[in-house]
Amino acid sequence: MYLKFRDKFSMKIHASAEDTLFRLQEAVKQNPELKGSPELFYIRLEYDSGAFYRNSFKPVMDLRILPVSQTECRILGDIHIHEIIFRFMILWLVFVLIGWLFSLFLLIFHKTVSEFLFLGIPMLLIGIFAPIGIFSVDAYRAVHLLETIFDVSAVHETKSNQH
Repeated sequence: MYLKFRDKFSMKIHASAEDTLFRLQEAVKQNPELKGSPELFYIRLEYDSGAFYRNSFKPVMDLRILPVSQTECRILGDIHIHEIIFRFMILWLVFVLIGWLFSLFLLIFHKTVSEFLFLGIPMLLIGIFAPIGIFSVDAYRAVHLLETIFDVSAVHETKSNQH
């Protein structure tokens, strides 16, 4: 469900949009894991699990609170890796792939073995699966924290129910 760099979800809240915004503001004040300042009905929050290591793959949640009625609203959420980190990772993976292909070229045409030929594949695999794994765990925790704050379950969008 979370093994990707982005996920969309929605939550049906049985409270007004103003009350929901207030509860979110209080949750940000009380939870050191949530960082941001929910002041409008479009909110950007970062989830920091407080891990003992530096984590560049923290989930960023873009939330929109949409009033449905006086006593009900819907939170639409988009959870993703920060855009700059995502672009850096793509650039890094492209350079690793180019280096590995160049090493393969040297092996085939010049019969020269480069150590990067052996290091390139593990670097690609780590560069792909480490961010996805770290992001996936923290994204699950972040959405679960929101579910706990509002005492609801999130509905995750899939290809079949996206329009």
